Amino acid sequence: MRPKINILNLKQIDEISKKYNTPYDEAVLMQLNLTTSINSCTPNTLAKVFLDKNKTTSVLYFKEIEGVCSADEDYIYLYGEKALKKLPFEKKDFQKTKFGNARGNVVSLDSNYTSNCSSCLFCERDNTLNYCYDSNNIHHISAEMNKFQENLTIDFAKLKEIVIVTSCFPNEKKTVDHMINVSKVAQNMGFKGTLGILSSSITSKEGLRRIGDNIEKPKILFTLECLDNREKIVSKNKLKLNSNDIKQIMENENSNGILSSFCHIIGLDSIQKVVENAETLLPYTNFFPNFHVIRRHNEKIDPFLQSDALSLEFMLKSRQSLENVYKSTKLRPDIQRTINSLWYNNFDNTPLSSYFEL
Repeated sequence: MRPKINILNLKQIDEISKKYNTPYDEAVLMQLNLTTSINSCTPNTLAKVFLDKNKTTSVLYFKEIEGVCSADEDYIYLYGEKALKKLPFEKKDFQKTKFGNARGNVVSLDSNYTSNCSSCLFCERDNTLNYCYDSNNIHHISAEMNKFQENLTIDFAKLKEIVIVTSCFPNEKKTVDHMINVSKVAQNMGFKGTLGILSSSITSKEGLRRIGDNIEKPKILFTLECLDNREKIVSKNKLKLNSNDIKQIMENENSNGILSSFCHIIGLDSIQKVVENAETLLPYTNFFPNFHVIRRHNEKIDPFLQSDALSLEFMLKSRQSLENVYKSTKLRPDIQRTINSLWYNNFDNTPLSSYFEL
């Protein structure tokens, strides 16, 4: 059954934002983000916007839909009303090549053979891509990273974090080898920050020991993604793990000096299950998980979505429920790490800029 997508007007957004104690501007951002799930040949648009309440900016994806959502050089509109003020992009806001992207002082590297991935149903990747280099050859990695630095004019010495976001390797050893080689190259380029990877491949005590021994500030973000219907939704390499496995592996990571967390896509499981999993993994979670808002890139994912998953109310209720899990901890969302997050500039009505240097 095709999910219902109800795009609200600004008055309705204001009412729901108050119900869930969410800043109005962030509720508008969330609603615009949800427009990307409407099945249309119109491409998604990336924009930088100004948030009036706390005088900050944010970056989001949205989709122009005739009669519903539109944009000009100055504003994004919902049903003809000015929703958010647009600002021109600066180079530091978001830069991208096929090898990766940079946002602020965080870099994501797409540094592996994408075509090795069997793809999850919710993904928009073009898995026909295949870089003409050996992703486990340190000389090839060095050449690609230096090209990436030149193209985006990045100073690696000023980066806070590098995250490897393609982890579809043939086996654990090649995953670990690649991560260690990227670390060596990045250090030679002046990098002193944290090196992370999104992965389900690194599970053994030996693999974790090698990372702890060879990388100065490592972190692993487990690609859990969802709890229900995993055999039908996630790729084969992710299917090998469940929440109980991850709990034990995260504990082993902690003992090897590796920062540990996980990814969970909001919209595929009930809010209760998402919260219960977050509570279970909390003792082993060293940095805030990636809770992604589902983006419906194709109709294959439809049977597995929660019935109201594409509604603003579902997302704000998920946000509020997860804030109750983490607000007594020091863990907070890193607003530079992801664009389609449940949080933009506030967490539990506290500006995230007070936690992070932007």
